Amino acid sequence: MRVQAIIRRKKRKITLNTTCSITYTECARDQNAYQKTGLIGRMFSCDRFGNYATTGCTGSVCFCQDRSGNPVGDTRVNIGQLDALNC
Repeated sequence: MRVQAIIRRKKRKITLNTTCSITYTECARDQNAYQKTGLIGRMFSCDRFGNYATTGCTGSVCFCQDRSGNPVGDTRVNIGQLDALNC
């Protein structure tokens, strides 16, 4: 990703160009890869740090998941009942 910063000091404009790298955590990386396939139906539930959240959904079916996004247990609920999951 290319980032351009503009600093204004004493009516002078200084432009700095730098290249930044983005590091994705597992959930964010998987979500990015899935979006590139053009497929639909999988919803990624990432926390604010880019890791998998405790719940995940595929289509309208939701389940508890581990930190790697793998389903945990046998309980499945409709997406409208997501709040009923106790993960």
